[in-house]
Amino acid sequence: MEGARQRRDILTRGACRCCAAAGYHRELMKEYNFEGNREVYAEIFMECFNINLDTHNTSNLICSSCIHRLRDANSFREMVLAGQRALQDVDPLQRGEFAQGTVS
Repeated sequence: MEGARQRRDILTRGACRCCAAAGYHRELMKEYNFEGNREVYAEIFMECFNINLDTHNTSNLICSSCIHRLRDANSFREMVLAGQRALQDVDPLQRGEFAQGTVS
């Protein structure tokens, strides 16, 4: 019962700011914990897409489906940034070989 009440406390009825789906959703500006990591969905939007979500005159909610997609997009962004850092550490001659597809 305690867990169900806590889950209900973090969900709000309304429309998702991203896809307009009606239901019980999380708040974009509120801090959540996912797998030991702090999440504020509005901050992830800003980091990932450089989109500052104005929630003053519109919904401030996000559905679970959009949360999953946002996490996936952010993971992809982090992977690309890590790849860039790794390639910057590679010898310039090897970088040219990677670009030409001669290294397997």
